[in-house]
Amino acid sequence: MSKKINNLTISNLVSDAFTYGLGSGIQKILNLVLIFFISKELTVEQFGIFDFYLIFSNLIVMILVFGQDQAIARLFYNYSSFNQRQKLISESFFFQIFLSIIFLPLNIFLINLISNIYKINIYEQKLGIAVSLLIFLLIIFNFCINILRWDFKKNLFIIGIVGNSLLSLITVFYLKYNGELNIINIFYCYIIANLILSLFLLAKIKKWIKFPTKIYYLKEIFKYGIPLGLISILTSSLIFIERSVILNFFTEYHLGIYAIAGKLALIVFFFVQSFQLSWGPFVFKTYKEKEIINKYNIIVKIFIFSTTIILFSVCFWSESLIKLLSSEKYLDAKNLIFPLSLAFIILGLGNIINVGIKLAKRSELNLISNLIFFLSTILLFYFFTLNNYFLGIAWSIVLGQLILIIIEFYFAQKVFPMKWKFYKSIFILLIFLLFINFIFQYEFQTIHKTFIYLTINFFSFLGFYWIIIKKRKNLKFN
Repeated sequence: MSKKINNLTISNLVSDAFTYGLGSGIQKILNLVLIFFISKELTVEQFGIFDFYLIFSNLIVMILVFGQDQAIARLFYNYSSFNQRQKLISESFFFQIFLSIIFLPLNIFLINLISNIYKINIYEQKLGIAVSLLIFLLIIFNFCINILRWDFKKNLFIIGIVGNSLLSLITVFYLKYNGELNIINIFYCYIIANLILSLFLLAKIKKWIKFPTKIYYLKEIFKYGIPLGLISILTSSLIFIERSVILNFFTEYHLGIYAIAGKLALIVFFFVQSFQLSWGPFVFKTYKEKEIINKYNIIVKIFIFSTTIILFSVCFWSESLIKLLSSEKYLDAKNLIFPLSLAFIILGLGNIINVGIKLAKRSELNLISNLIFFLSTILLFYFFTLNNYFLGIAWSIVLGQLILIIIEFYFAQKVFPMKWKFYKSIFILLIFLLFINFIFQYEFQTIHKTFIYLTINFFSFLGFYWIIIKKRKNLKFN
């Protein structure tokens, strides 16, 4: 057993949080570079199909894992002996491998069926085999990465996540100049990267894996994992349904521009996610303190302000970002970036103000809320497609997230009441969003656009500073 597990200090936690955050950040940047490079080389239609198959892969991975990764993360520290942890990990590993092998031919059949239903002309049998093999390798790779994180092997963890993205990028670059860059070959590049890293990482975690002769822990794993797994599957299924709706009611071109808009919206999501990484540990550490809600309310205001400025920046310069990172052929995606980015902000805000559900340990309420979100969003898809309104697909996600945050807020206040005071901030946010939407209706020259951007940011920072200073006079942050 790693000595670090038994000798954790605050400095260890701070160091680990920084290291994992840095590694994850580098990985995300490399992934975006890779995706945008691929988008430049493929046609809009081809990129949409490529992204569609990637989303299908992620959905199948979520179904096969079914919350086991999150369950093991919780159960791992419930046991103190190496043998118990080894059995816990081994049972889950071999169960996932068993399911993955069974699903290999089934995945090929499903991909073939889906491709025929949506009349994807570029599909061929080799592509189905490649995607299915990638799913199998992703199961192994993600399992290894999770073990390294639980065992506090920071260096190997970073080598794994960064190495995978970097190796994928290198192989795709090599393919560009020494072969033919098409969808099948790109998936081969992903397979090579995941195969090399999976074999390397399996060798590093082999002490944790031993073929189980009896089953002891699977029942407990699924007890914790089922609610979390269902939420993950609902989220992944909704993304897949979203793209399926576009394929069914619109065109492959629409699928491509929607995909690139989603990638640019990830810029906002990365900032939201970074905020969440610090919020989680902070709230669980401090929620028992007196008057802590005052600090939480200021944190909400900081979150709303900072993410809104990032949203404004990404959307204001969306045309330039599309040209810089991808290609002019995706310019029709610029109107989709705003609602998709806004949906991420609403999601992040919900994770903050609805933390009471987690504090009360009522994960079933999250599941109920996400199920309502899932069904209501699908109904919104149906409504907008009836009116042949493509932009409505993105706004369906926004409206769905609003439904989710309202329902979860109701549940959170019932099981763990907290005196939130963010309504004025929400009102100001709505006014600012309407103003942003008004600004987007006009075209500006670069000089005028830069001046307008700097002016709006100046007054926004000034207003935020004035509001926060008034509230911070009687508060001290540690």
